[in-house]
Amino acid sequence: MRFILRRLQNLLTGLKQNDLIVVFFTLFYLALFTINAIVKSNYEFILYSLTMLWLLALGIYIHKRIQLPISIIVGLSLLGFMHILGGNIFIAGTRLYGKIFLFGLVRYDNIVHFIGSILITFVLNELFCFLIEKETIVERRLYYLALFLMGLGVGLINEIVELAAVVYLNAQAGVGDYLNNAIDLVYNAIGVIMAVILLDLDWQYRSGRLKKVARAVKFIKHKILRLAP
Repeated sequence: MRFILRRLQNLLTGLKQNDLIVVFFTLFYLALFTINAIVKSNYEFILYSLTMLWLLALGIYIHKRIQLPISIIVGLSLLGFMHILGGNIFIAGTRLYGKIFLFGLVRYDNIVHFIGSILITFVLNELFCFLIEKETIVERRLYYLALFLMGLGVGLINEIVELAAVVYLNAQAGVGDYLNNAIDLVYNAIGVIMAVILLDLDWQYRSGRLKKVARAVKFIKHKILRLAP
């Protein structure tokens, strides 16, 4: 126990107050629902809790090295909370992960995969912006392609964990079939693509390109109005 507390103290050393609030919030809901899973002998969720603890430790390590924006940190914590709720909350006898929204078009599970892929792609972008030297000229199209493939790769880790739950913990009912797995990958891809689009818009805005486009559109509208009878 002392070893665990010492490791936790070393991991949290150097974090800012806002970071610690997010970390303790994450640890609180993880501990709460993990105890609930132990009481109910929900071994599938215990596996997911251990995985999330490992991911939390990895996230803290990365954050201490590259200083992720607070918006991404909060987003990742809330994503974990969404995952916890999805596996433990039941509405009218249906687990939240199985609930369907938007007139039967989207499941809660799809929403979590979509948001998660966006956030993971943002983290990858921050990581590689830290690793790449500032003077390096980056071919944006190739970079976005690499970011897309890396985002999909990280998403596959979740599917591997689910496969382990199915093989060793008999969790087929909760995880779903092959079609569910394939749909998860599709929403992962959509989320990564959305993240890349947002990153490109941000880059264009910071580089001044969007401002030039806006001025050009304004100029064209002005000319059209002048020519109008």
